[in-house]
Amino acid sequence: MTIRKRNAFQAVTANEYTEKAYKRLALIEKYDRLIEAKCPQTIALTTLGISRRSIYRWKSRFKSDGLDGLEDENRRPKTMRTTTWTLEVKREPRTKDPGLLR
Repeated sequence: MTIRKRNAFQAVTANEYTEKAYKRLALIEKYDRLIEAKCPQTIALTTLGISRRSIYRWKSRFKSDGLDGLEDENRRPKTMRTTTWTLEVKREPRTKDPGLLR
């Protein structure tokens, strides 16, 4: 049994995929069948209710990573910006701009 990593916190066995990944795979297969049947791309995408960008992104990720690529990606930022404030700047009293009081 192969083990894959879904994210840094959770190891998942190879046969545990979300329903969304299987739905995306089914959409890719339907899209490919429609294109093979000489259906215009715009009509195929409109019929399936997906965008051109989505289908190409899913196909690319499926080609490189298999069903793992069709799982939702983590949207958490890799790094967080740290504040560069010093205590002196925080403690300065705010003054009203005389130009705004007219």
